[in-house]
Amino acid sequence: MYCPNCGNPVPDESASCPACGTLLNQGRRQEGTNDTYQQAGFSGGTADSDSRQDAWNQAQQAGFQQPRTRLGITVGMLGAAIYVSALISPVVLGLLAIYVLFLEENHWLKASAIKAVICYLGFFVVFQVIDGINYFLSIINRMMSMVHWYPDLSFPGSITDALSICRIVSFLVVAFGALKMRDLRIDRIDEFVETHM
Repeated sequence: MYCPNCGNPVPDESASCPACGTLLNQGRRQEGTNDTYQQAGFSGGTADSDSRQDAWNQAQQAGFQQPRTRLGITVGMLGAAIYVSALISPVVLGLLAIYVLFLEENHWLKASAIKAVICYLGFFVVFQVIDGINYFLSIINRMMSMVHWYPDLSFPGSITDALSICRIVSFLVVAFGALKMRDLRIDRIDEFVETHM
């Protein structure tokens, strides 16, 4: 079976996860004697991110509660805070990501912190490229004004506005999903995270 907290494989007879220390009997239902971890899909299969996410979703339906962070809040709540912080300040995002990577044990939470930083940097690069294009077009405008031609070239503001709205909506949607520990699935980013974690 696999740990519902960190997703690492755990021997069937273990009472706690050897990787993160999560007690495995805390999620068992009181009314029955069945091993709900096995019913929820934590036994068998591979430990890649898809099977971990599927197993976690099944575990939630079977009555498991989210693990808690060292701050005392749920893992999902801290994951949501990380994504929302990307809209507030890169400094806050960076501090939260560093805290999670160095002080928290949850694999999903660490992956979410890395994904949030990568997504933030992706949008940052796109907006820097747009600023660079606008700067280049302003130079052309000045050069043309010397010959009394005023073309007023600029990057379409509607595209910039649409990208800004897309950024806000994307981070908010992912933050709400993170409250239930739903994963942001971006194949290339997921491959990078799984390779380097």
